[in-house]
Amino acid sequence: MTRLARRLDALWFPEAPAARLAMLRILIGAFSLWLVGTEYPVWVTVGQTKAALFQPVGVVALLSHPLSPALHEALVLATLVASVPFLLGWRYRFTGPLFAALLFWVLSYRQSWSMVYHSENLLVLHVLILALAPAADALSLDARRAAGAGPGRGLPSVWARWRGRLHVARSGSASRGIPLAARHLVLGLMPSAETAAVSASRAAAGERQARRRDPAGTWEYGWPIRLMCVVTALAYFVTGMAKVTGELGWSWVTGEALRSQVAADALRKEVLGDAGSSLFYIVYPQLWLFTCFGVMTLLVELGAPFALLNKRLAHLWAVNAFLMHWGILFIMGIK
Repeated sequence: MTRLARRLDALWFPEAPAARLAMLRILIGAFSLWLVGTEYPVWVTVGQTKAALFQPVGVVALLSHPLSPALHEALVLATLVASVPFLLGWRYRFTGPLFAALLFWVLSYRQSWSMVYHSENLLVLHVLILALAPAADALSLDARRAAGAGPGRGLPSVWARWRGRLHVARSGSASRGIPLAARHLVLGLMPSAETAAVSASRAAAGERQARRRDPAGTWEYGWPIRLMCVVTALAYFVTGMAKVTGELGWSWVTGEALRSQVAADALRKEVLGDAGSSLFYIVYPQLWLFTCFGVMTLLVELGAPFALLNKRLAHLWAVNAFLMHWGILFIMGIK
């Protein structure tokens, strides 16, 4: 394996314990349940909006006209119900992809009537990754049932259908330039039933031995986490590029563009009768503060890919990203 191949392999297939991936499933599942539950009345009302305002986006573009309000409400309710087994890791092989598909549809439908909520799009991407990953192998009802059923009797996740071949491909890629596992991930190649059964059995035996040797876990739980990190970094990077390539360009650095955007949001809230943040009126005269905010925002967004290089940069980036969002929350009074 070449030096570049080793670096790519270490980047995309880091080892991680099953509990780490499971904890992400629990946290994101809990947030999804809270989001769908609290927004349920709003999302149902959206489906009752005038058809003339319907501008389908994403997967909803398959529709030529809106769904009936009753069908839309049924889908929102199904999404709320499906979020519970996703969170608990129950029958995850079926409920994981089901919840991801429902959430994908419902959020796309909601955004077909109003503005696009990019944060919700990122949530959908994370749920899709978790739904197709072995995120219920620990801290789940499936894991508890599998432990009680004995070896080989638990219900496998979707991942189990092709992880064996991926394991074998990655193990035998030492003489290749790029790991064969990456090709399987990109091309989405699916093994035959016989090949999958044999290779999955071999992979499972090797993974059990690997877990005994290395308590940190295995790569099959690490790469979904890495993929989620990459998706998040790209989302921030695209946001930053949209700023500097737009009409305002690099004027975001001066603080003028940022202050204008925040002022427009405050004015809109005043016109619509919604109380904005009192903190905005205090900081508005201080252009230098918005200059600092603008520079920090671009550093966080355009610098997001660098957070993938090592843990120190990742921790530094995460802290600054939280500070940026807290600043947006307090200054813009987002509810």
